[in-house]
Amino acid sequence: MRGQPSPHEIPAKSADVGRTEFQVRRSDREWEIHHRVPGDRHPVAEAAGRAGSRVAGTSGPYILSDLRWQGGPLYLRYGAFAPKPTLTTPDGRQVSDRRGTTFSVPDWAPVPDFIAEAIARRASDKDSFPFDVHRALHFSNGGGIYLAADQRTGRKVVLREARPHAGIDRTGNDAVQRLHNERFVLAKLNGLDFVPELYEHIRVWEHHYLVVEYIEGETLERMFVDRCPLTHPDPSADELVDYTEWVRDIVGQLETMLAEVHERGIVLADLQPTNIIVRPDGRCVLVDFETSFEIGSTADPGLATPGFSCPTARTGTAIDHYALAAIRMYLFAPFNHWLHLASAKAEEAADLIDTFYPVESGFGAKIATALHTHAGGTLPAGAAGGAESRWPQAPASDTAVWDNVLDSIGDGILAAATPERIDRLYPGDIEQFGWGRIGLGLAYGAAGVIYALHACGRRIPDEHLEWLVDKTRNATDLGFGLYDGLAGIAWCLLKLQREEEAREFLARIPDRPFQCDMQPNDRGVHSGAAGIALTFLQFGDHQRAIEIGTELAAPSMDDPHLVRRPPALPGLLNGPSGLAHLFHRLFDYTADSEWLEAAERALWLDLAGIQTDHGIPFLRSDKGNRMLPYLAEGTIGTALVVSEHLRYRAVPQFSDLLAGMRRLCRPRLTIAPGLFEGRGSMIMYQALRREPTDQHLLDLSWHAMNYRGHIAFPGRMLLRLSTDLATGSAGILCALHSAVHAPIELPGIPFDLHGESCETATKHSKGGE
Repeated sequence: MRGQPSPHEIPAKSADVGRTEFQVRRSDREWEIHHRVPGDRHPVAEAAGRAGSRVAGTSGPYILSDLRWQGGPLYLRYGAFAPKPTLTTPDGRQVSDRRGTTFSVPDWAPVPDFIAEAIARRASDKDSFPFDVHRALHFSNGGGIYLAADQRTGRKVVLREARPHAGIDRTGNDAVQRLHNERFVLAKLNGLDFVPELYEHIRVWEHHYLVVEYIEGETLERMFVDRCPLTHPDPSADELVDYTEWVRDIVGQLETMLAEVHERGIVLADLQPTNIIVRPDGRCVLVDFETSFEIGSTADPGLATPGFSCPTARTGTAIDHYALAAIRMYLFAPFNHWLHLASAKAEEAADLIDTFYPVESGFGAKIATALHTHAGGTLPAGAAGGAESRWPQAPASDTAVWDNVLDSIGDGILAAATPERIDRLYPGDIEQFGWGRIGLGLAYGAAGVIYALHACGRRIPDEHLEWLVDKTRNATDLGFGLYDGLAGIAWCLLKLQREEEAREFLARIPDRPFQCDMQPNDRGVHSGAAGIALTFLQFGDHQRAIEIGTELAAPSMDDPHLVRRPPALPGLLNGPSGLAHLFHRLFDYTADSEWLEAAERALWLDLAGIQTDHGIPFLRSDKGNRMLPYLAEGTIGTALVVSEHLRYRAVPQFSDLLAGMRRLCRPRLTIAPGLFEGRGSMIMYQALRREPTDQHLLDLSWHAMNYRGHIAFPGRMLLRLSTDLATGSAGILCALHSAVHAPIELPGIPFDLHGESCETATKHSKGGE
């Protein structure tokens, strides 16, 4: 059971707790009740009754996955409080502890009468809902946005949901307060043809809904991704002209719309590409007015979108004018996303715009000037300065020049280290603090940074290596995965010739990792069984690797969703392509051609969903709304495994796909610089295939920044500098070193793509039969 914290501390002296029959343990967002009830009374009912009486009358958000006890804010659920993702069935199997948007109890779990009664009351306590919901358009803590049909009229509508006490912003307003504000603003803007019509405001049960006009079209963000020529290979002059005219039209519309909104006395306060719908006929419509306010109000918007807001432009119409200037830059060159780190990037963006687009002289500079103007005269300098003045304009073959860059990146990583902290050694993505990772793993933690520095020839400070070993040895809730757990840490230490500690940590991994209670059913390379099997191979434990591989290769596993659980995406580290790489390694050891058959089946699981965009085969997310041209998830990683497979067997369809995939690395513009999901993916792919990398090395300067006099890079979402392997400087160090010197070996990623030919390998595979 758990409850929402009230504004008042719950009185629970230690002496009282010792005598009572339940214990309250407070945490930041919830508290738990652990029963100590003797005798025949049901412990949960007794504990709930006592706890409920203590918090009765306190309001709080409804926990969708739980069952509310009486009037709340006490909740109960069947499962674990601690972050343990599985439950143990009566026959000893580990199954997922599912936490969805409704309360549920496993089929095999007993349901006491008092809980069954509460479930029945909840089922009967429902208001009629006069809409048929077709699909969710967006989810947030405060509520969802849904496409629906009105049962009374048949009209297609959008429902904007708000849950009480949820989605609290920095000003203390919850989702319901913002919904009431949006209702007021929509009424003020009624009649404008670029604002959806408000039909009604209804309350169903405890949730509020605005029923608004459905606008057919795509978000401006999606339009940018699909249309921007610099995100596609080899754009023609006509494509650049057409796109430039389209941007001018979009920005012109927004200027006119903004003037009309301001005439109505409203500041939008969150003008950004996902809040702009472009109709099929090209007309723009504004949506999402929850943070809007009246001109002259002292209101402070509680929410803002990074890249389209500025701390020095947070009052009045300046908020909107800055956002419009940022949109203008974004549509040509999305450097606005990292201006908060280095404002000098505005001038770099200006140069890029003038260089690539058919615009008048100084056009880019006007865009940069507008950002400075609407930021109050000049953009805040940011935490990091640009490093472009030191960026070489030299080919990868000029190793002496690029060695200076490699040294600076390595120095920047070491300068950012914090061995005095207990939670992490190097700054990186927030994922390093996820459950089962605790700042140690290969992808986001210390192991990945240490390995990258070592592989690139840097000496690792003893204090850093001992930090990794000590923290791993004392960790009790560390996962087993290759990129986020013990397997990857063991792999790293083996490469650093710390074999004793490496084998110590490897011994903590169970024989059947995908049936343990840490990462159930995860069969991928990143966190699951395939990555662990590859680690066993690295350590010479071939039998354990074969046992895992045999289960993964079973025909019953021929479903991509058995490899990657949502929200994992297709590709190398989380999809079936990673299994294919494992099967290749098992073939290398056994010469059994059945592994090649399994590898081919696994590759087709990913390739079956491939689509073509601008003549390039692309993997997309399951929902189809994201192209994935990356190493960890998407086409580049899969292309490496396809290339690897062609060393063993000639598969004409694979050869044709690979020819198209090679154009993946031709676009000039990437949003992020990182190894797993950015320009680093493209550099590593070209380096592994011994293809030219010169252009990407030059363009990497667009993301390069200054940290204490050294080169550094922003991580995922470009919110902060990162040093980790997946998103930050360590991964870029590996990619750059691979391009300038020799490819860096990374676990689970095809490394030697220049062995025997597929014809020779085919003879070898027949010999293995």
